[in-house]
Amino acid sequence: MSIRGRLLRTGFGLAVTALLLRQIVGQVDLQYFYEALGAISSRSIMISLGFLATGYFTRIFRWWWMLRIMVPSVQINTCARPFLVSIALNNILPFRVGDVVRVFGFCKELQLPALKVLGTLMIERLLDLLVLLAMIFIGLQFLSAGRIPERIRHFSLSAVIIGLFTIMIIMCLPRMVNSIERWIASRRIMQERGWVEPFTAQLENLHISLKVIHSSATNFLVLIISSVLVWVLEAEVFATIASALAPEIPGIAAWFAMSAGTLATLLPSSPGYVGTFDYFAMLGLSLYGASSAIAAAFSFVVHLILWLPLTLIGMVLYFLPRAYPPRNDGGAKGVGKRGST
Repeated sequence: MSIRGRLLRTGFGLAVTALLLRQIVGQVDLQYFYEALGAISSRSIMISLGFLATGYFTRIFRWWWMLRIMVPSVQINTCARPFLVSIALNNILPFRVGDVVRVFGFCKELQLPALKVLGTLMIERLLDLLVLLAMIFIGLQFLSAGRIPERIRHFSLSAVIIGLFTIMIIMCLPRMVNSIERWIASRRIMQERGWVEPFTAQLENLHISLKVIHSSATNFLVLIISSVLVWVLEAEVFATIASALAPEIPGIAAWFAMSAGTLATLLPSSPGYVGTFDYFAMLGLSLYGASSAIAAAFSFVVHLILWLPLTLIGMVLYFLPRAYPPRNDGGAKGVGKRGST
């Protein structure tokens, strides 16, 4: 992306953030908002932090499992630093700089070429989308009639089902994906505009990453189960704060708010997903009957819990001296020679 394109995207993201923050402030009575904040006990905060820490250990474990398929000698403690640094940098810098640093900045420590590290990030995104869309689907089923217009409910359900179906095809039916790729590449517009080569190059990255999932049934199950656990633990961070603020709200409301707020981070915004995350997490809880003040306090506190500790820990790790393990060239020759773990 050109410098001009990056500047335009940054400007658009800041505009989206400002617009959504204005929407939040316009909907919330600040007096009730501050009263709601006071209802959150230190015990609830500590329980939430416990769920957060366990969830991020599970994330690191999942990434380590993917990496060890390619490099059996990689240690889980080697994976913690790049992972947490990338989260911290994504929280404070635009353009998902943390992901770029994880791919290109820690190759020596991970004993892997950047292309294979990129593949693991692509798998992470697919697995996360799969679980989050499933949670959105379940949450929509539990919404009371009249909370949203039926037309919007049906449209949302259809979009979620299409998304789930697409991800499952990509992950489970590589031959079908290959057929679709060839069909797209053969279109005249792709050939006339010179898009075939970059399109094929990007898809090659996807195929490399999918080998991680298809290497064995055990690996597939471990990655699916750990992905579900990742988001169940994160949802419990939301549920703990929601329970402290509004015990009458059903637990599924916090899970739905988590899914909506997390998926909203795909939209352009400021670093740290300010505005997009907060507005849609607030909206998700409001759809289950929470007042605007409670929903706003909920999204504010949860966002702070998710942002502050991870950013501080990641930045401390960023400035620590690096340790480069001896290179083991024999272990990084690809997934093909390792059929199972």
